[in-house]
Amino acid sequence: MRSNSPKNSPILLYRHIGIAATKELDVFPIISQRSWVIMMALGDGKCHYYLNTAQYKWDMGDCCGPNVKCFSNPCECKDPQWQPCVLPDEANDWYCDDENNTPGCGYDGGACCDPAASHNYCTECKCKETTCRNSNWIGDGYCDDLNNWPHCNFDGGDCCGSNVKKDYCAECACKQP
Repeated sequence: MRSNSPKNSPILLYRHIGIAATKELDVFPIISQRSWVIMMALGDGKCHYYLNTAQYKWDMGDCCGPNVKCFSNPCECKDPQWQPCVLPDEANDWYCDDENNTPGCGYDGGACCDPAASHNYCTECKCKETTCRNSNWIGDGYCDDLNNWPHCNFDGGDCCGSNVKKDYCAECACKQP
């Protein structure tokens, strides 16, 4: 069974910030202690001022929102794309809502990118996410609708070809140009 969390495996942490391992899961490239600290702090639910930059995707969103936990100061939302969640009670309900399809609302939990989610309550109904929800699933041999977008390299090609594994998708369409 696959996991949603990239923090379950060190290799996934490397991929999460763009460092690729070269062989099997237990063989990692040599990295500095500073890089390891950065990898462990990214997206851990606490705002770190040294990761609150565009390079680190604003500490993966940890510095913005209504309940920010500060690890270090200054602790402020610097992400120019961040907007508060307009309908917080309707976020992550698997209905695409245009009002919640913002970074501050977690892009409505990915509902607007998932063809299996309801699109009855949106007008635009557009996938606006710029990061992959499950980057560890890209190129794993299974078609995943949530990763079948340009910003996720069309799930690494998993949705195209003659032997597409459709265990984890609803639409299962080859969108790759």
